[in-house]
Amino acid sequence: MNGRRIKELFFVIDTCLLNLRQRSQAVNQLEKWYRDGLIKLRSTGQLWDETKTSSAYHQKATKYPALFARSCSEADNEALCSKISEITFPKGIKTRNDRIDVEAIFVAKMWGAIFVTNDGDSKTQPRGVLGSRDRLHREIGVQVMRPEEAVEIIKRRIALRDKWELQSADRESRTVADWCGKD
Repeated sequence: MNGRRIKELFFVIDTCLLNLRQRSQAVNQLEKWYRDGLIKLRSTGQLWDETKTSSAYHQKATKYPALFARSCSEADNEALCSKISEITFPKGIKTRNDRIDVEAIFVAKMWGAIFVTNDGDSKTQPRGVLGSRDRLHREIGVQVMRPEEAVEIIKRRIALRDKWELQSADRESRTVADWCGKD
């Protein structure tokens, strides 16, 4: 049994977090935990498409397995995608990136994943994805967070996992798993 993995945490990473120059410590940490098999970190087919014009970005994007879901343009998904659009971009979708954000949120919803981004909730983009996260969670059921917030959640889960492992090992009179306390 691999008790090391934090099974219930599943993240979809936005294009803006591809971190080519490794400047974001939070994204570096998420990527390390992904490589170590601790969390699931995924991209979307739209993210792969969005990065095709830059080979460096596309190479980085394709390091994460892509999640696919039925398209927003399919009849039974149009209402959900329209609601995501209305919440995130109340003045309408203006760019291809806006459309990709809507599709990525839709994919996160369909897979029960947390969408990690830095888009929105800023002076230049006061609404956007992060500025709409409360409504997206309340009305659509999708959690949206910054990478630093994702790191904090994972750290708390690791602490709980390690506490549980220590208690279980003591109760079962066995040695503590070698991964305990190392993440």
